[in-house]
Amino acid sequence: AGEGSTAIGGYTVSAVTYTYSTANPSQISTVGFTLAPAASKASVSLVSGVGGTLQACTGTGPGPTWTAWTCNITGVSVLSANSLRVVASD
Repeated sequence: AGEGSTAIGGYTVSAVTYTYSTANPSQISTVGFTLAPAASKASVSLVSGVGGTLQACTGTGPGPTWTAWTCNITGVSVLSANSLRVVASD
């Protein structure tokens, strides 16, 4: 048994890109971004509050941790996107 503590660090999000659906340009289809430091998991939400469902992202390049991320987005229109929330862990 044991107990311990450590500081909780944050991530810097940069180089954010949004891609719109070719079939329906009023919908966001993907979001890309860079994280520092690298993480092993990441998710995003583009709508604040109750409608802000986290959507899983995929790291690009060799793993097991990544700095470049791409997220397939479903059900978010350009008009409803009002924030960018990134949740990441190492």
